[in-house]
Amino acid sequence: AGIGLIPCAEGGSPLARWEPGKDLYARAVARTRAALAMGGRLRGILWHQGEADSWSREKAESYAVRLTNMVTHLRAEFGAPDVPFLAGEVGLHYATSIEKRGGKRLRTWPPLCRRLAGVACFRTQRGRRRLRPCEV
Repeated sequence: AGIGLIPCAEGGSPLARWEPGKDLYARAVARTRAALAMGGRLRGILWHQGEADSWSREKAESYAVRLTNMVTHLRAEFGAPDVPFLAGEVGLHYATSIEKRGGKRLRTWPPLCRRLAGVACFRTQRGRRRLRPCEV
């Protein structure tokens, strides 16, 4: 048995387009349903997004709540409340650049972990990347 990935990425997209009822959410759901109809099983959700929302303090500060809502709806959509959600953190070099220009680095993962089970994040730390559970 192989592992299949369902590509749904859209570079530069804000979280608002991934919320229930929006175009990228609908596209991800449709593609996942098509894969499930061919006998696939949903084993996890990979997420790497956030740069577009970092440029607005308001969007950055509400990001964890909005992402929690999206993950909860996506899991419910497929009857998979415990499916793992693996998230990539905005790179430290990029986050520093955002802060220098008046944006706000997304510090999403601790609040997300307090709200949802089954979340891990892919973090950059001292030039190395590691997949590990969120630190709350």
